[in-house]
Amino acid sequence: MPRPVVLAGLATYVAFGGLVRHLVEARGWSVWDLSFAYLIYWVAWAPKLPLAYRYAALWLLPPFLYLTYSLKFADALALTVGCYITGLATIRASRWLAPAGAPDAPCCH
Repeated sequence: MPRPVVLAGLATYVAFGGLVRHLVEARGWSVWDLSFAYLIYWVAWAPKLPLAYRYAALWLLPPFLYLTYSLKFADALALTVGCYITGLATIRASRWLAPAGAPDAPCCH
């Protein structure tokens, strides 16, 4: 079973992808259609721990590297800020949905 921080990071990427899906013209099945099931899984069944807010910054590296490669820097920066805000919301949701008395997830090892 993947660590809760990995599952929450994937939920962040999926949720952010859903927020910006209108920027791309997709035909047929989109990644969002398939990824929405993952969000349901994460909310309902994935193990959750009270995650440290530092994880939101760590989750930014992959999207920022890709976006600076594929877009202008200003656009990449704006989308990265949006991904950071989505990460903070995911962490807040994880803290809210974690069982009472669950230990904090260790950060950054």
